Amino acid sequence: MFPPEKPIEWISKYGSISFNQFGAEFPYGGINEEGLVVEIMTSRAEYPLPDNRPAINESQWVQYQLDNAKNIEEVISSNKDIRISKIQQNLPFLITDKKGNSAVIEFLNRKMKVYKGENLPFAVLENSTYDISLYNQKAKKQCRFNTTLNMLNNYKLNDTNISPVDYSFKILEEVALDGSWSI
Repeated sequence: MFPPEKPIEWISKYGSISFNQFGAEFPYGGINEEGLVVEIMTSRAEYPLPDNRPAINESQWVQYQLDNAKNIEEVISSNKDIRISKIQQNLPFLITDKKGNSAVIEFLNRKMKVYKGENLPFAVLENSTYDISLYNQKAKKQCRFNTTLNMLNNYKLNDTNISPVDYSFKILEEVALDGSWSI
């Protein structure tokens, strides 16, 4: 971090595999050996103002979670110990763990906002705040969120013509933005 921010140092508890566009330890997403997955999209965000917590940038936050958390509760709990200080982008995060728990984490109005359990009816994330995605879903607006939900609802597990992995890639192809990359 840049002065006057208070930097953080840590030793990894877990190994991980990640997608790093800008270099080591600046991932856009990944999975750790405990089965925790952290992925990002770009959207609106207002990160917390400086306080007594050490600061970390958006991509480092992803790496910190992969290195230190084994489930969504540990990710959520880390907010008391670290704070995101924006360097690059406004990011919401989609987190899943090996027990099948999911959460969407956004930073709005300078606070962490968490959707999980009953507050997360769909573990899907697009380039909008989750509230806007839910509004678009209820209004049946054409958007990538609804396309994904419709394709997931239409998938039949007994359909032997296409595997779940192949169908997942079909969904990604369908919602891809022209000129964009996806992971």
